[in-house]
Amino acid sequence: MPGICDMEFLFPAVLYIVSFSSLIQSQQQSQSTCSYSIDQKGRKQVLCEQFRIDLGVSFNFNPNSFDLDTKVLIVTGSPSKPNQFNQTSNFNSTIFEEIHICYAPQWEIIGDDTFRLVSETLLVLNLTHNGLRSVNEGTFRNLSRLTHLHLDNNRIGFLPSSVFGYLTALRVLTLTKNLINNVEPRMGYQLGNLEVLDMSSNPIGSEILGGVEPTISQSFLTLFEDWPSLRILRLSDTGLKSLPWAVIQFRSPLLRELDFSGNQLENIGIGVTSTWTYGIIY
Repeated sequence: MPGICDMEFLFPAVLYIVSFSSLIQSQQQSQSTCSYSIDQKGRKQVLCEQFRIDLGVSFNFNPNSFDLDTKVLIVTGSPSKPNQFNQTSNFNSTIFEEIHICYAPQWEIIGDDTFRLVSETLLVLNLTHNGLRSVNEGTFRNLSRLTHLHLDNNRIGFLPSSVFGYLTALRVLTLTKNLINNVEPRMGYQLGNLEVLDMSSNPIGSEILGGVEPTISQSFLTLFEDWPSLRILRLSDTGLKSLPWAVIQFRSPLLRELDFSGNQLENIGIGVTSTWTYGIIY
């Protein structure tokens, strides 16, 4: 979600300020505030920014200490002033519709069931610009109403086949600027409603095994069997040289935008120009 974690875009009208000391164990260990306001949809949202913990004391953030009618939570910082968020408890509030946690480079692991108890209301989960190294099936347990998942700018290198198994309503998935070099077969199982996938700036085509030119792997191609609703696919700067267009088009007939920029494509297959609606970027 472009700009959502950039503080200059947030909260044009602050309703009131609450001391963040009530949300951590020791107010002497941090300097921060949370700002409440109303977003464009008329929902109460809270912004907590630039957490700073002195002397390396661990950060103990309680995500369940906000006003009970808070719908949107934003925890952020900036590249020059990252926050020190590091998960210590699950989200127990049952009313969050959006959770945005960004610029926490020391946050490497999401505990199982972290967001399970907000599954009845959570629609948007934005975990960009963190230090996340892995995700698994338990990470997104029961999030069957989630429509947008953003995991860009992390250190994720592997996606288990069952990682998105609960996300049956997901429409937008972005994983740009990670370390993903392969995907498991049927990783997209249950993502029948997915419309937008962006995996740009991942080394998907970086490995050449047995002298084979880097291309979309067979396991990656099987994903399109699970994405009949896919409309936008972005795979820029992934090191790929070949695009098996006929296979992709057959399995995702609604696909209308494909971004392959930044790759040295030698073969994009047949049938692209005769069926394309909005264009192909390569």
